Amino acid sequence: DLGVFVIASSVASILSSPVWGRFADRSSRTVMMVSAAVGALGGVVALVLGAVPALQTAALFAIVILLMGFAEAGINLGRKTYLVDGAPPGERPLYAAMANTILGVITLASGILGLLQQALGIRTLIAVFIALALVGVVVVWRMPEAEHMADTQPEPG
Repeated sequence: DLGVFVIASSVASILSSPVWGRFADRSSRTVMMVSAAVGALGGVVALVLGAVPALQTAALFAIVILLMGFAEAGINLGRKTYLVDGAPPGERPLYAAMANTILGVITLASGILGLLQQALGIRTLIAVFIALALVGVVVVWRMPEAEHMADTQPEPG
């Protein structure tokens, strides 16, 4: 079954690039919102498949891998595009470095979620993921479009 999941992940990468790329040209903020919602949907599909034994096939779980790969690609592209479009030109490297550092710290800290999974089970971890994805949708919805990011920053000095 591993081959099915590898193929699903590869298809997600191939299909997501042109979709998110065109979408990001219009609004990187919206790409991040929609991507987070797709990730939440992937979590819901995983919970449904996990709850119904008759649905637990590699082909159906490949849909989850496809959705999650699509969501990950969109979130990554949206984040990078948002920073490039919204950061002042002279400060883009600083913004990118800070975003990558924060993402790295969050990734390391997410190891704690493995403890949660062991203590409370995989369904709880997936529910936490869904909740975090939906919080992400709301947070990004409240952010300004990248072109207006400089308008929301205080004047220096």
